[in-house]
Amino acid sequence: MAKDEIIEQLKSLREKRLFGSEVEKLIEPFKGKVHSFDMTFAKSERSFGSQPDPAYDNGHKMTCAIPEGPEITVLVPAEQEEFINGIKPGDNFNLPLQLLSYDGLYHRAVFGKVSHKEETPNEEILNESIEETASSLVEEKVIESPPKDKKEIFGDKEKKKRSLSFPNSSDRTKRPSRTAKTESTSTLKIWNPERVGVLSLFLTPIWGSILLSKNWKSLNCPERARKVNAWGWIWLIVLITYLFVAANFLENVINVLIIPLLIIWYLKVVQEQVNYLKNNNMGYDKKGLLNPIMNGIAVPIVLGYVLALLEDRAIEKHATSKMTEIVQELTNSDFYCESVTIGDWISGETYRGTATLSDGNSLRINVTLRGHELLVKMKEKYPK
Repeated sequence: MAKDEIIEQLKSLREKRLFGSEVEKLIEPFKGKVHSFDMTFAKSERSFGSQPDPAYDNGHKMTCAIPEGPEITVLVPAEQEEFINGIKPGDNFNLPLQLLSYDGLYHRAVFGKVSHKEETPNEEILNESIEETASSLVEEKVIESPPKDKKEIFGDKEKKKRSLSFPNSSDRTKRPSRTAKTESTSTLKIWNPERVGVLSLFLTPIWGSILLSKNWKSLNCPERARKVNAWGWIWLIVLITYLFVAANFLENVINVLIIPLLIIWYLKVVQEQVNYLKNNNMGYDKKGLLNPIMNGIAVPIVLGYVLALLEDRAIEKHATSKMTEIVQELTNSDFYCESVTIGDWISGETYRGTATLSDGNSLRINVTLRGHELLVKMKEKYPK
Protein backbone atom coordinates (compact mmCIF):
# COMPACT_ATOMS: atom_id res chain seq x y z
CA MET A 1 0.00 0.00 0.00
CA ALA A 2 1.37 3.44 -0.91
CA LYS A 3 1.94 5.87 1.90
CA ASP A 4 -0.36 8.38 0.12
CA GLU A 5 -3.23 5.97 0.76
CA ILE A 6 -2.33 5.87 4.46
CA ILE A 7 -2.29 9.69 4.68
CA GLU A 8 -5.67 9.97 2.95
CA GLN A 9 -7.15 7.35 5.26
CA LEU A 10 -5.84 9.19 8.34
CA LYS A 11 -7.35 12.46 7.11
CA SER A 12 -10.67 10.68 6.65
CA LEU A 13 -10.56 9.16 10.15
CA ARG A 14 -9.88 12.54 11.75
CA GLU A 15 -12.90 14.07 10.00
CA LYS A 16 -15.34 11.20 10.61
CA ARG A 17 -14.57 10.55 14.31
CA LEU A 18 -15.58 6.86 14.23
CA PHE A 19 -15.78 4.31 17.05
CA GLY A 20 -12.66 2.38 18.01
CA SER A 21 -13.81 -0.91 16.45
CA GLU A 22 -14.60 0.82 13.14
CA VAL A 23 -11.21 2.54 13.11
CA GLU A 24 -9.40 -0.76 13.74
CA LYS A 25 -11.06 -2.34 10.68
CA LEU A 26 -10.06 0.57 8.44
CA ILE A 27 -6.40 0.71 9.51
CA GLU A 28 -5.82 -3.05 9.68
CA PRO A 29 -4.66 -3.33 5.99
CA PHE A 30 -2.00 -0.67 6.61
CA LYS A 31 -0.48 -2.15 9.76
CA GLY A 32 3.08 -3.46 9.62
CA LYS A 33 3.84 -1.87 6.20
CA VAL A 34 7.06 0.17 6.27
CA HIS A 35 7.10 3.53 4.47
CA SER A 36 9.35 6.57 4.69
CA PHE A 37 7.65 9.80 5.79
CA ASP A 38 8.82 13.41 5.73
CA MET A 39 7.82 15.09 8.98
CA THR A 40 8.32 18.11 11.24
CA PHE A 41 9.11 17.48 14.91
CA ALA A 42 6.86 19.19 17.52
CA LYS A 43 7.58 17.60 20.92
CA SER A 44 8.55 14.37 22.66
CA GLU A 45 7.96 12.67 26.01
CA ARG A 46 8.49 9.36 27.73
CA SER A 47 6.04 6.54 26.94
CA PHE A 48 5.19 4.47 30.00
CA GLY A 49 3.38 1.17 30.23
CA SER A 50 2.65 -1.31 27.46
CA GLN A 51 2.53 -0.05 23.87
CA PRO A 52 0.88 -1.59 20.77
CA ASP A 53 4.24 -3.25 20.07
CA PRO A 54 6.37 -4.44 23.05
CA ALA A 55 9.49 -3.24 21.21
CA TYR A 56 8.48 0.33 22.10
CA ASP A 57 7.65 -0.23 25.79
CA ASN A 58 9.16 2.38 28.13
CA GLY A 59 10.66 4.25 25.21
CA HIS A 60 9.78 7.70 23.85
CA LYS A 61 6.95 9.11 21.80
CA MET A 62 7.14 12.07 19.42
CA THR A 63 4.38 14.29 18.12
CA CYS A 64 5.12 15.18 14.49
CA ALA A 65 3.34 16.79 11.54
CA ILE A 66 3.50 15.26 8.07
CA PRO A 67 3.14 17.48 4.95
CA GLU A 68 -0.47 17.87 3.85
CA GLY A 69 -1.52 15.40 6.51
CA PRO A 70 -2.65 15.25 10.18
CA GLU A 71 -0.42 15.11 13.22
CA ILE A 72 0.92 11.66 14.11
CA THR A 73 2.51 10.01 17.14
CA VAL A 74 5.82 8.24 16.54
CA LEU A 75 7.04 5.68 19.08
CA VAL A 76 10.82 5.38 19.42
CA PRO A 77 12.46 2.38 21.16
CA ALA A 78 14.24 3.03 24.46
CA GLU A 79 17.65 2.13 22.99
CA GLN A 80 17.35 5.00 20.45
CA GLU A 81 17.22 7.74 23.08
CA GLU A 82 20.17 9.54 21.44
CA PHE A 83 18.00 10.19 18.39
CA ILE A 84 15.42 12.00 20.56
CA ASN A 85 18.07 14.06 22.34
CA GLY A 86 19.49 15.28 19.05
CA ILE A 87 16.34 16.97 17.67
CA LYS A 88 14.40 20.08 18.61
CA PRO A 89 10.94 21.50 17.72
CA GLY A 90 10.76 22.59 14.09
CA ASP A 91 13.38 20.12 12.81
CA ASN A 92 12.51 18.33 9.55
CA PHE A 93 13.58 14.78 8.80
CA ASN A 94 12.59 11.56 7.02
CA LEU A 95 12.01 8.31 8.91
CA PRO A 96 10.93 4.78 8.00
CA LEU A 97 7.73 4.08 9.96
CA GLN A 98 5.21 1.30 10.41
CA LEU A 99 1.59 1.89 11.46
CA LEU A 100 0.80 0.33 14.87
CA SER A 101 -2.57 1.68 16.07
CA TYR A 102 -4.82 4.74 16.29
CA ASP A 103 -5.22 7.03 19.34
CA GLY A 104 -8.96 7.69 19.48
CA LEU A 105 -8.62 10.34 22.19
CA TYR A 106 -6.24 12.63 20.28
CA HIS A 107 -7.37 11.35 16.87
CA ARG A 108 -3.80 10.61 15.84
CA ALA A 109 -2.24 7.57 14.19
CA VAL A 110 0.46 5.83 16.21
CA PHE A 111 3.52 4.79 14.18
CA GLY A 112 6.68 2.99 15.24
CA LYS A 113 10.13 4.11 14.14
CA VAL A 114 11.86 1.32 12.22
CA SER A 115 15.66 1.16 12.12
CA HIS A 116 17.29 0.45 8.76
CA LYS A 117 18.32 -3.02 9.80
CA GLU A 118 14.68 -3.85 10.62
CA GLU A 119 13.30 -2.81 7.22
CA THR A 120 12.11 -5.82 5.23
CA PRO A 121 12.87 -5.55 1.51
CA ASN A 122 10.33 -6.65 -1.05
CA GLU A 123 10.69 -10.41 -1.39
CA GLU A 124 9.68 -10.62 -5.06
CA ILE A 125 12.24 -8.04 -6.14
CA LEU A 126 14.94 -9.83 -4.17
CA ASN A 127 14.12 -13.20 -5.64
CA GLU A 128 14.19 -11.80 -9.21
CA SER A 129 17.53 -10.10 -8.66
CA ILE A 130 18.96 -13.22 -7.03
CA GLU A 131 17.84 -15.45 -9.86
CA GLU A 132 19.25 -13.01 -12.47
CA THR A 133 22.55 -12.86 -10.61
CA ALA A 134 22.69 -16.61 -10.26
CA SER A 135 21.92 -17.21 -13.95
CA SER A 136 24.48 -14.65 -15.09
CA LEU A 137 27.11 -16.29 -12.91
CA VAL A 138 26.25 -19.64 -14.48
CA GLU A 139 26.50 -18.22 -17.99
CA GLU A 140 29.90 -16.70 -17.23
CA LYS A 141 31.08 -20.00 -15.88
CA VAL A 142 29.90 -21.79 -19.01
CA ILE A 143 31.70 -19.36 -21.32
CA GLU A 144 34.99 -19.18 -19.43
CA SER A 145 35.41 -22.80 -18.43
CA PRO A 146 35.35 -25.94 -20.58
CA PRO A 147 31.90 -27.46 -21.05
CA LYS A 148 30.76 -29.57 -18.20
CA ASP A 149 28.33 -32.27 -17.76
CA LYS A 150 24.67 -31.11 -17.78
CA LYS A 151 24.16 -32.46 -14.30
CA GLU A 152 27.15 -30.51 -13.02
CA ILE A 153 25.92 -27.24 -14.58
CA PHE A 154 22.44 -27.57 -13.15
CA GLY A 155 23.90 -28.75 -9.90
CA ASP A 156 26.05 -25.60 -9.63
CA LYS A 157 23.05 -23.44 -10.43
CA GLU A 158 20.98 -25.10 -7.74
CA LYS A 159 23.77 -24.62 -5.22
CA LYS A 160 23.96 -20.91 -6.02
CA LYS A 161 20.21 -20.54 -5.65
CA ARG A 162 20.26 -22.36 -2.36
CA SER A 163 23.13 -20.27 -1.03
CA LEU A 164 21.44 -16.99 -2.03
CA SER A 165 17.82 -17.83 -1.16
CA PHE A 166 15.85 -16.07 1.59
CA PRO A 167 13.26 -17.67 3.83
CA ASN A 168 9.87 -17.82 2.14
CA SER A 169 6.81 -16.09 3.49
CA SER A 170 5.48 -19.23 5.21
CA ASP A 171 8.72 -19.52 7.22
CA ARG A 172 8.63 -15.90 8.22
CA THR A 173 5.08 -16.07 9.48
CA LYS A 174 6.13 -18.75 11.96
CA ARG A 175 8.49 -16.30 13.64
CA PRO A 176 7.09 -14.07 16.39
CA SER A 177 6.10 -10.72 14.91
CA ARG A 178 7.37 -7.53 16.56
CA THR A 179 4.19 -5.72 15.64
CA ALA A 180 1.83 -8.32 17.10
CA LYS A 181 0.01 -7.19 20.22
CA THR A 182 1.18 -9.32 23.12
CA GLU A 183 0.29 -9.14 26.74
CA SER A 184 3.20 -7.90 28.80
CA THR A 185 3.57 -7.23 32.46
CA SER A 186 2.97 -3.53 33.02
CA THR A 187 4.91 -1.57 35.59
CA LEU A 188 2.46 1.35 35.44
CA LYS A 189 0.65 1.90 38.74
CA ILE A 190 -2.30 4.30 39.01
CA TRP A 191 -5.55 4.59 40.91
CA ASN A 192 -8.68 3.20 39.26
CA PRO A 193 -10.35 6.37 37.89
CA GLU A 194 -13.88 4.94 38.07
CA ARG A 195 -13.56 4.12 41.77
CA VAL A 196 -11.99 7.51 42.44
CA GLY A 197 -14.96 9.18 40.72
CA VAL A 198 -17.50 7.31 42.87
CA LEU A 199 -15.62 7.97 46.13
CA SER A 200 -15.36 11.66 45.25
CA LEU A 201 -19.11 11.96 45.82
CA PHE A 202 -18.38 11.35 49.53
CA LEU A 203 -14.84 12.73 49.86
CA THR A 204 -15.37 15.81 47.61
CA PRO A 205 -14.20 16.32 44.00
CA ILE A 206 -11.17 18.14 45.41
CA TRP A 207 -9.90 14.79 46.72
CA GLY A 208 -10.72 13.07 43.40
CA SER A 209 -9.01 15.78 41.34
CA ILE A 210 -5.78 15.35 43.32
CA LEU A 211 -5.66 11.59 42.66
CA LEU A 212 -6.63 11.84 38.98
CA SER A 213 -4.03 14.56 38.43
CA LYS A 214 -1.36 12.25 39.84
CA ASN A 215 -2.64 9.53 37.49
CA TRP A 216 -2.09 11.79 34.47
CA LYS A 217 1.44 12.53 35.66
CA SER A 218 2.13 8.79 35.89
CA LEU A 219 0.75 8.47 32.34
CA ASN A 220 3.17 11.23 31.27
CA CYS A 221 0.38 13.65 30.34
CA PRO A 222 1.32 16.87 32.20
CA GLU A 223 -1.09 19.06 30.22
CA ARG A 224 -4.06 16.96 31.28
CA ALA A 225 -2.78 16.91 34.85
CA ARG A 226 -2.83 20.73 34.85
CA LYS A 227 -6.43 20.76 33.59
CA VAL A 228 -7.50 18.42 36.40
CA ASN A 229 -5.66 20.62 38.92
CA ALA A 230 -7.64 23.61 37.61
CA TRP A 231 -10.85 21.71 38.37
CA GLY A 232 -9.58 21.08 41.89
CA TRP A 233 -9.05 24.82 42.40
CA ILE A 234 -12.57 25.52 41.08
CA TRP A 235 -14.07 23.14 43.66
CA LEU A 236 -11.94 24.67 46.43
CA ILE A 237 -13.21 28.16 45.56
CA VAL A 238 -16.79 26.88 45.54
CA LEU A 239 -16.30 25.27 48.98
CA ILE A 240 -14.70 28.38 50.52
CA THR A 241 -17.42 30.61 49.09
CA TYR A 242 -20.14 28.32 50.47
CA LEU A 243 -18.61 28.11 53.96
CA PHE A 244 -17.31 31.62 54.58
CA VAL A 245 -19.15 34.11 52.36
CA ALA A 246 -22.37 34.98 54.17
CA ALA A 247 -24.40 36.03 51.16
CA ASN A 248 -27.78 34.43 50.58
CA PHE A 249 -27.62 35.09 46.84
CA LEU A 250 -24.30 33.25 46.39
CA GLU A 251 -25.46 30.40 48.61
CA ASN A 252 -28.61 29.96 46.52
CA VAL A 253 -26.61 30.04 43.27
CA ILE A 254 -24.23 27.33 44.54
CA ASN A 255 -27.17 25.16 45.68
CA VAL A 256 -28.65 25.34 42.17
CA LEU A 257 -25.40 24.76 40.26
CA ILE A 258 -23.76 22.12 42.46
CA ILE A 259 -25.34 19.07 40.73
CA PRO A 260 -24.74 20.24 37.10
CA LEU A 261 -21.17 21.20 38.05
CA LEU A 262 -20.61 17.75 39.55
CA ILE A 263 -21.88 16.04 36.38
CA ILE A 264 -19.64 18.18 34.16
CA TRP A 265 -16.65 17.43 36.41
CA TYR A 266 -17.30 13.69 36.19
CA LEU A 267 -17.53 13.74 32.37
CA LYS A 268 -14.57 16.08 31.82
CA VAL A 269 -12.23 14.67 34.45
CA VAL A 270 -13.17 11.11 35.42
CA GLN A 271 -14.67 9.77 32.18
CA GLU A 272 -11.92 11.29 30.05
CA GLN A 273 -9.28 9.30 31.92
CA VAL A 274 -11.38 6.10 31.74
CA ASN A 275 -11.77 6.52 27.96
CA TYR A 276 -8.05 7.24 27.51
CA LEU A 277 -7.08 3.97 29.16
CA LYS A 278 -9.66 1.96 27.21
CA ASN A 279 -8.93 3.50 23.79
CA ASN A 280 -5.19 2.93 24.19
CA ASN A 281 -5.61 -0.61 25.57
CA MET A 282 -3.42 0.36 28.50
CA GLY A 283 -3.01 -2.17 31.28
CA TYR A 284 -1.97 -1.02 34.73
CA ASP A 285 -1.59 -2.15 38.31
CA LYS A 286 -4.21 -0.63 40.61
CA LYS A 287 -2.80 1.38 43.48
CA GLY A 288 -4.43 0.93 46.87
CA LEU A 289 -7.03 3.48 47.91
CA LEU A 290 -6.94 2.89 51.68
CA ASN A 291 -4.36 5.58 52.48
CA PRO A 292 -5.92 8.23 50.18
CA ILE A 293 -9.35 7.49 51.72
CA MET A 294 -7.97 7.84 55.25
CA ASN A 295 -6.31 11.10 54.26
CA GLY A 296 -9.52 12.26 52.58
CA ILE A 297 -11.40 11.68 55.86
CA ALA A 298 -8.70 13.01 58.21
CA VAL A 299 -7.93 16.25 56.37
CA PRO A 300 -11.51 17.66 56.53
CA ILE A 301 -11.73 16.72 60.23
CA VAL A 302 -8.47 18.45 61.09
CA LEU A 303 -9.35 21.40 58.86
CA GLY A 304 -12.79 21.68 60.49
CA TYR A 305 -11.23 21.64 63.95
CA VAL A 306 -8.73 24.36 63.01
CA LEU A 307 -11.46 26.49 61.43
CA ALA A 308 -13.63 26.08 64.56
CA LEU A 309 -10.74 27.29 66.74
CA LEU A 310 -10.17 30.27 64.47
CA GLU A 311 -13.88 31.07 64.54
CA ASP A 312 -13.90 30.92 68.38
CA ARG A 313 -10.91 33.28 68.52
CA ALA A 314 -12.64 35.70 66.18
CA ILE A 315 -15.84 35.59 68.30
CA GLU A 316 -13.86 36.12 71.53
CA LYS A 317 -12.04 39.09 70.03
CA HIS A 318 -15.28 40.68 68.84
CA ALA A 319 -17.02 39.96 72.16
CA THR A 320 -14.11 41.58 74.08
CA SER A 321 -14.60 44.79 72.11
CA LYS A 322 -18.37 44.70 72.78
CA MET A 323 -17.87 44.14 76.53
CA THR A 324 -15.48 47.10 76.72
CA GLU A 325 -18.23 49.34 75.30
CA ILE A 326 -20.77 47.94 77.79
CA VAL A 327 -18.46 48.32 80.84
CA GLN A 328 -17.43 51.87 80.00
CA GLU A 329 -21.09 52.81 79.45
CA LEU A 330 -22.15 51.31 82.81
CA THR A 331 -19.27 52.68 84.91
CA ASN A 332 -18.59 55.89 83.05
CA SER A 333 -14.88 55.12 83.50
CA ASP A 334 -11.84 53.93 81.58
CA PHE A 335 -12.24 50.31 82.66
CA TYR A 336 -12.14 47.84 79.82
CA CYS A 337 -12.57 44.15 79.08
CA GLU A 338 -9.26 42.34 78.90
CA SER A 339 -10.56 39.11 77.37
CA VAL A 340 -13.60 36.94 76.74
CA THR A 341 -13.45 33.14 76.92
CA ILE A 342 -16.12 31.15 75.05
CA GLY A 343 -17.47 28.21 77.03
CA ASP A 344 -20.32 25.73 76.50
CA TRP A 345 -22.80 25.88 73.66
CA ILE A 346 -26.35 26.63 74.87
CA SER A 347 -28.61 26.49 71.79
CA GLY A 348 -28.72 27.73 68.22
CA GLU A 349 -25.81 30.15 67.89
CA THR A 350 -25.65 31.07 71.60
CA TYR A 351 -22.69 30.24 73.83
CA ARG A 352 -21.78 30.78 77.48
CA GLY A 353 -18.73 32.91 78.15
CA THR A 354 -16.66 34.66 80.81
CA ALA A 355 -15.46 38.26 80.51
CA THR A 356 -12.34 39.31 82.44
CA LEU A 357 -12.23 43.06 83.22
CA SER A 358 -9.27 45.37 83.81
CA ASP A 359 -10.38 46.09 87.42
CA GLY A 360 -10.01 42.39 88.30
CA ASN A 361 -13.69 41.44 88.13
CA SER A 362 -15.12 38.60 86.00
CA LEU A 363 -18.62 38.47 84.57
CA ARG A 364 -20.69 35.63 83.15
CA ILE A 365 -22.11 36.50 79.72
CA ASN A 366 -24.00 34.95 76.82
CA VAL A 367 -22.70 35.47 73.29
CA THR A 368 -25.10 35.12 70.35
CA LEU A 369 -24.25 35.14 66.62
CA ARG A 370 -26.79 36.47 64.14
CA GLY A 371 -25.22 36.51 60.69
CA HIS A 372 -22.51 39.18 60.80
CA GLU A 373 -23.89 40.61 64.05
CA LEU A 374 -22.66 39.57 67.51
CA LEU A 375 -24.77 40.18 70.66
CA VAL A 376 -23.38 40.12 74.21
CA LYS A 377 -25.70 39.81 77.20
CA MET A 378 -24.53 40.05 80.83
CA LYS A 379 -25.91 37.31 83.10
CA GLU A 380 -25.13 39.21 86.34
CA LYS A 381 -24.93 42.84 87.40
CA TYR A 382 -21.68 44.72 87.31
CA PRO A 383 -20.21 44.86 90.85
CA LYS A 384 -19.94 48.33 92.37
